Amino acid sequence: MRELWLDAAALKHNLQQVKLRAPHCKILAMVKANAYGHGLAWAAPHLQAAGADGFGVASLSEADTLDQLALNRPIVLMSGIQNEAELQHVLAHQYAMVVHNLWQLQLLEQSKTNRPITIWLKVDTGMHRLGFAPDQVKDVWQRLNKLSFVQKPIILTTHFSDANEVHQLKTAKQLMLFNLTKATLPSDASLLASLANSAGILSWPETHADWVRPGIMLYGASPFSSNAASEYQLKPVSTVRTRIIALKELASGSEVGYGGTFTCPKPMRVAVVAFGYGDGYPWHAHLSKVFIKGNCCPVIGRISMDMLHVDVTDLPNVTLHDIVTLWGEDLPIEKLALSSGTISYEIFTHLQRHRLTVHEKN
Repeated sequence: MRELWLDAAALKHNLQQVKLRAPHCKILAMVKANAYGHGLAWAAPHLQAAGADGFGVASLSEADTLDQLALNRPIVLMSGIQNEAELQHVLAHQYAMVVHNLWQLQLLEQSKTNRPITIWLKVDTGMHRLGFAPDQVKDVWQRLNKLSFVQKPIILTTHFSDANEVHQLKTAKQLMLFNLTKATLPSDASLLASLANSAGILSWPETHADWVRPGIMLYGASPFSSNAASEYQLKPVSTVRTRIIALKELASGSEVGYGGTFTCPKPMRVAVVAFGYGDGYPWHAHLSKVFIKGNCCPVIGRISMDMLHVDVTDLPNVTLHDIVTLWGEDLPIEKLALSSGTISYEIFTHLQRHRLTVHEKN
């Protein structure tokens, strides 16, 4: 009844859009958070086949899952390591990692290893999440460069906080600070650069550098709240569907759902749909819509754990067990996110896959 449809052709198409926009860059495909809810073990082989040059993950468990797939691509631990045991694990599996803190650098310096490792050196250019202050970078780079097991080139990287706001000046300021920081290193320094996330790839071509790091755009959603993914020739990779499990003929004045927050202003025909916040539909959805038989139909009342109500008053051809699309094909996830006061990233990653039957589109 509850179904997740995955489209490998759309995933590959979206990676090709990255290549079209950044043709001279290597692509680090971001597959953290279980490939943004799409399934790491499903998405990564398709991305590899489409030409991804490496994968970015948030945890060692994600790295290990990728490693078991034997895709023969670099795996980058985007938050780096937390202790000596994790460092030894990274070295043993030959993962690459981000270094963003002095204690991570100290662990490397104290290591007696001769196993090679690729380092992404992170600069904090204004997001103030992870990364070294710009005035620390030269010293950190020099210390890393002295370690014989650190592979060359080192990749200098940063992360944009506001690239999804195309009229913001902050991205330009971050880019300028990154370039100034890079200029403090020796002119013959062996290093590459990586700055652009999905928003940077789509709207800030001057940030493309050597490696780009697409995330949300790979899965067919826009990083911009005011622009649909289709405007960037992106295709939805996941479509979530369910069915109508009850139809109610309600009189004017009838209250619908928990708390009676919706009152029928007239006689209404209401469909009860088998999907709720326990499945990953946003509880805060307000004025959201679903797609039934070629029509966008308004959701009414509060979202329940396993069900939601839909106004089908004007659709007499709607019947019990009809298919309902919650997002994906025919209904962009950006619309649901906007009506829910959230972002598509959260909806994707909150989807409860274990409650759904997963299919792959032919």
